[in-house]
Amino acid sequence: MSSLYVRRLVRQWAAAAAAGEGLPFYDTINQAQDPKEPTWVTAEFPNATTQASTYCSDEETGVFDLAFLTRGGQGDERVLEEAEAVMAGFMTQEDPTHALQLGRAAPPQEFPAGDVPWFVVLFSVPYVYQPQKGADHVR
Repeated sequence: MSSLYVRRLVRQWAAAAAAGEGLPFYDTINQAQDPKEPTWVTAEFPNATTQASTYCSDEETGVFDLAFLTRGGQGDERVLEEAEAVMAGFMTQEDPTHALQLGRAAPPQEFPAGDVPWFVVLFSVPYVYQPQKGADHVR
C-alpha cells in the first residue's frame, strides 16, 4: 500500500494533468463513482514496499497506475490520444521536496470492455519515496 504522501501527490498531479486535457479525475479507492462523462481518469495504488536504504532512513518503492476509462464500443484511438496527452503532462511533475521520484511509465495496457461498460487503458508508473526528504510535508 502506498503512503498517504504518495497518494495525495499522485492524485493532485493526475487531476491537474487530466483537467489540462479537459478530462475529469475521479478518486475510486473505497468510493463508489458513477461518472457521466464518456472518458475519465483515476489512480490505483496496487503495490508498495518499504526497505532501509541507509542506516538512517527508509525508502518506499512501488507502482501506481493511472487508468483512463471510456465507454465501450468506441474503439481505442481517441482514448489513447487523450491518455498519452495526459501522461505527457503528468510525467513532467516534480515534487518540490524531492521526496517522491517518478520512474518511466510503462507502455499502455488495455482491458477491453467485454461485459462491463468501460474500456480501460492503464499506465503503470514506478516510484521511489524517501520520507526524510519531505519530512516537513508529511502530515
